[in-house]
Amino acid sequence: MKENKDKKVQIFRLETRLVDSYEQVVKIYIHSKESGGIWAYVRQLSENERFSAKAVQIEETTQFKIVYNPKINNELFIEFNGNTYQIVSIDKYQFNHTDLVINANQVLAPEFDEVMYENY
Repeated sequence: MKENKDKKVQIFRLETRLVDSYEQVVKIYIHSKESGGIWAYVRQLSENERFSAKAVQIEETTQFKIVYNPKINNELFIEFNGNTYQIVSIDKYQFNHTDLVINANQVLAPEFDEVMYENY
């Protein structure tokens, strides 16, 4: 089966900043606003895969495969189809720096005060 990276996902992190003595939560996308996100292959995990993940106390529901990006880590969130996912695990795909396979589970969208995009 061909895995086409034909879906756009948005990946972000949250930072807490002190602004005028108040804590402010900033949602920072790791890609530019102009790009609209990162191309990904997206699929739901099979029941067998979900069962295996539960056996080691991990709840994974969705898999995203993207081009390798050194900024990706377990502290990030993914937005796709109006849903938010928290990254649970990352497979560096044989350590060849071509693709990342990200397993994530759906969560409630975190609250934030401001949105920013990283500069390229």
